[in-house]
Amino acid sequence: MFKDHLQTDGYAVYEKVVGKDITVVCCLTHALRKMLDVQTNDKSRV
Repeated sequence: MFKDHLQTDGYAVYEKVVGKDITVVCCLTHALRKMLDVQTNDKSRV
């Protein structure tokens, strides 16, 4: 049985299909992409 961390894109269904021995962690690339969008689209918020 797999027991560790599972890195995902944040899709909510992963929380439902993993067992109690698996910790779901999100990919920081998705958060970084949104931050870069803000830098180019709304510089006053940065």
